[in-house]
Amino acid sequence: MEPAASHRLPLTPAALSTGRQHRPRPALARARPVQPGLLSRKAPDVSSFQPAVLAAAATVAVQKSRRLRAVAVPLEAPPAPSAAKGADDGAEDGADDSLASKVRGDFPALSTEAYPGVPLIYLDSGATSQKPTCVLRALTDYYEHSANVHRGAYALAERATEAFEHARSSVATLIGAGSSQEIIFTSGATDAINLVAESWGSPNLGPGDEVLITVMEHHSNIVPWQLATQRTGATLKHVGVTEEGVLDMEEFHRLLSPRTKMVAFVHISNTLGCINPVKEIAEAAHAVGAKVLLDACQSVPHLKIDVQDLGIDFLVASSHKMYGPTGVGFLWGRPEILEAMPPWKGGGEMIKEVHMDESYYADVPARFEAGTPPIAQAVGLGVACDYLLELGMDQVEAHEQSLAKYLWESLAAIPGLRLYGPPASAGPRAALVAFNDTEPDVYPQDLAGVLDGDGVAIRAGHHCAQPLHRALEATYGSARVSCAFYNTKEEIDKFVQSLTDALEIVRAGEACVFDPDDPESCNCSSGRMRS
Repeated sequence: MEPAASHRLPLTPAALSTGRQHRPRPALARARPVQPGLLSRKAPDVSSFQPAVLAAAATVAVQKSRRLRAVAVPLEAPPAPSAAKGADDGAEDGADDSLASKVRGDFPALSTEAYPGVPLIYLDSGATSQKPTCVLRALTDYYEHSANVHRGAYALAERATEAFEHARSSVATLIGAGSSQEIIFTSGATDAINLVAESWGSPNLGPGDEVLITVMEHHSNIVPWQLATQRTGATLKHVGVTEEGVLDMEEFHRLLSPRTKMVAFVHISNTLGCINPVKEIAEAAHAVGAKVLLDACQSVPHLKIDVQDLGIDFLVASSHKMYGPTGVGFLWGRPEILEAMPPWKGGGEMIKEVHMDESYYADVPARFEAGTPPIAQAVGLGVACDYLLELGMDQVEAHEQSLAKYLWESLAAIPGLRLYGPPASAGPRAALVAFNDTEPDVYPQDLAGVLDGDGVAIRAGHHCAQPLHRALEATYGSARVSCAFYNTKEEIDKFVQSLTDALEIVRAGEACVFDPDDPESCNCSSGRMRS
C-alpha cells in the first residue's frame, strides 16, 4: 500500500502557517427503570442511548408533581472493576495499545481525514475531546423525542426527566459523590466556578480575607476570583511554580494563613501536565478554616476520581473535555455547603413559590439550575460518563500513563526542544506536553501549521494560561500535544516524525516571517492564532 500523500502547504512565506464499574442503584418506590432509548417507544439498538452494561442498571424515582424532581439516590462505593472491554487478559500496566485499538471505532472523528488522503491524527484532547457514537446517538434520540424536564405530567416529559436525572446520577458515580443531588448542571466549568465565586464568595468574603490560587490556573479559575475579591474587598494571592515545573508547595504553605477563606486550584495543569497534591493542599487549607475548590477539567476524563477521598469542598468539570457534548458542565459540592448558599441566577425551576413581593427557593440542586437546562447536553454527558464507567477508569489511567511516559521520552530525544513540566521519570503526569523550540524566531503557531499539513492536530498558543506562560518566559505561548485513551504510540511516532520535519522547515526560515509585536504584519493564518 502506498503511503498517504502529505498535504503540507507549499514552502513559501505566504503559505506556511502557523471507574469504576457501575453498581446498580437501589430501586425506589414507584421507580421507573431507565432503559435505552428512553425518549422513544420503539425498541432501539442498545447503543443508541446508553452503553449496554448500564441498560438495566440505575433507577430514578420521579415525583409526579408539577415540578417533577428526582429523589436523591445515595450512591454506594462500587466494587473494584473487573476486566474492562478495553483490557486484554494479562495486560498488567496498560503498556500496549490494546485499549486504544478496541475503542477507536467508537469515535467517528478518528477515522476521518484532515485532507484528502491524509488521515487525521488528533492530539488536542486537552482542548476538547472527541465524542463516541453512543453520545452522538443520545443527542439525536433526545431531539427526536424531546420534551422539557421537571414540568410535564405526560409520558414523554417523564422519560426526558428520567434521562436527565440519570445523567446526574452517572456523573455522581463517576466522581464518587455521595448522592446525585450533590451534582449541579451548569453551562460548563467556567460557569460552575463563577457560581461558587458569587454564591459562596459574596456572603463569605470581605476586607481582610484572602483567596489563594496558583499561577498555573486556567483563566476561568483566575478571573472569577479577581471579580469576587474586587467585589467584596478581599485579597487575591497566588502560588508560583518551581524550576522543575511543579507547584511551589513551600510558597503555598507560606501564603496559607487564617485569613485564607478559599483555596482554588487546578488538579492537572493544562500546560505543565503536573498532577497537584490535592489531599495535601486540602488538608492544609482545612486546617486554617479555608474551603477548597478543585478545577478537575483535565483530570476527570483521565484519572480515577473520588471526591470523598480527596477531601475537597467543590469540584468543577466540563463535559466537552470528557467525551460529552459542549455547552454543559457540572459543579459538585458538599451538601451542607451548597444548602447554605443563596441562588446565583433567578428564574423558573429554582423556586418553590413566587409572590409579587418575595419568593421561596427550591432545594439543591434545583436552586442553582434556573430556567430550562441544557437537557440534551446533560443527557449526552451522562452517556459519556456511563461509557467511561464501562471502560473502567483504572484501565484508562493505566493506558494514559504509558502514553505520558512514551510521549515525554520521544519529545525529549529531539534536540533543541524545551519541554515544560516535570519529566515522566519523576512520577505520574498527564499525557500532555507543552514545548517550544529553543531556536530564536521559531514560533509554536508556525510549527502547528506545518504539522497540520501532515494531518496532525495540536494546540498552539497560551492555552488560556497567559500568567503561567509569562512565568515560563514563553511570551508567545507554546505548542501542546495532549492525548486521550483513544490515542496510540503509533500516532505519537508519526507526530514526532512530522515535528522533526517541521522543525527543520521552520528553523531554515521557510516559514512566514513577521513581527511578533504586530500580528497584522503576518500574511498567513498564524497571525490570527496569537490572541
